[in-house]
Amino acid sequence: MKPAGVLRGTGFVGSLTRLKLNALAQLRGLVEKLPSVPGLKTALRRLERNLTAGSRGDDVKTLQQLLKDEGVYPTGEITGYLGPLTKAAVMKFQEKYASEILTPNGLGAGNGFVGVATRAKINSLIE
Repeated sequence: MKPAGVLRGTGFVGSLTRLKLNALAQLRGLVEKLPSVPGLKTALRRLERNLTAGSRGDDVKTLQQLLKDEGVYPTGEITGYLGPLTKAAVMKFQEKYASEILTPNGLGAGNGFVGVATRAKINSLIE
C-alpha cells in the first residue's frame, strides 16, 4: 500500500504513521510507558463538546494528552477528570494561543473553560 503516493519512507511521522505506532503500542501495553516527545502528537479524537471543571470522560483524556503534548500540563496525568490541575493547564493553553482564543472573544486571560474557540484550536492541532 502506498498512501498519499509515497513510494518509500520519508522519515516524516505523519498521521498514518502515528496511528500505526499508537495501535502497536496499545497492543503491546506500552501506551503509558512511551515518553512524550515534543512535537509528536498521539492519535487524538476531536473534541465535540464544551468541557468545564468537573467534566469527565475520554474527551477529557484527549484534552489532557494534548495539553501535555503542548507543554502546558506539567503533571501530565491522564485521568479523564478535569480538575484544578487540568483547568490551570487549559488556562495556560488559552494564553499560549491568546490571539486565536482570547483576543477574538474580548478576553484578556484564560478562564479554563473549553468552549467553542478553545475546542477549535485544539481540534486544529489534532487534525
